[in-house]
Amino acid sequence: MKLYGYYLSSNVYRARVALNLKGVAYEDEIVDVLKGDTASPGYRALNPQGKIPALKDGDVVVTQSLAILEYLEEKFPEPPLLPEDPAERARVRSLSLALVGDIFALLPSRIRNRLADNLNQDEAGVRRWCHDWVRQGLEMLEASLVGDPATGTYCHGESLTFADICLASLIQVSRRYDCDLTLYPTVRRIYGLCEGMPAFRDALAQNQSDAPSDFKGLHGSSNPA
Repeated sequence: MKLYGYYLSSNVYRARVALNLKGVAYEDEIVDVLKGDTASPGYRALNPQGKIPALKDGDVVVTQSLAILEYLEEKFPEPPLLPEDPAERARVRSLSLALVGDIFALLPSRIRNRLADNLNQDEAGVRRWCHDWVRQGLEMLEASLVGDPATGTYCHGESLTFADICLASLIQVSRRYDCDLTLYPTVRRIYGLCEGMPAFRDALAQNQSDAPSDFKGLHGSSNPA
């Protein structure tokens, strides 16, 4: 199994965490977004969407991070990352999609480049755009979690789910844009439980083979979402 990605991508981070939690061995295939590798003919032949991550399992290619999580959940059901009950599964998917579909879609390099090149935003303006959307994502997630009795030790009950992986990826991006996490105590509490786990720690950007030797983390970085 091969995971096509780039050390800085929080979208790829979600796939790494899921693979690690499932105990699935995989090889890294580096796709340098900043050098335009996603537009190369070879990568576009693999993934016509031209985005990362992509997961190649034999002849099967799965793209989009949440689709990869679903694929892994169905192929490797242990440990489960979705509840058994349909309503509970729907809640986990709703939390996950609210971040991946609504927030992360507004942050990647193609959006930032459009803001800079077509809308004449300087670096401060682009960072302000990203900061504001990440902040809205944190506010939405905190409000969704704190008032819901289904929230437990983790985003849903007492077991890790897709929603915790998505929460952790939002924290990675929040650090790039200096968001004040003290405003979101439930989000911080849950991430505090996740960040020490090997599956999450090993997925961090600074622990990837393509990370520069002097790269220490994401704080203050304005790199690909």
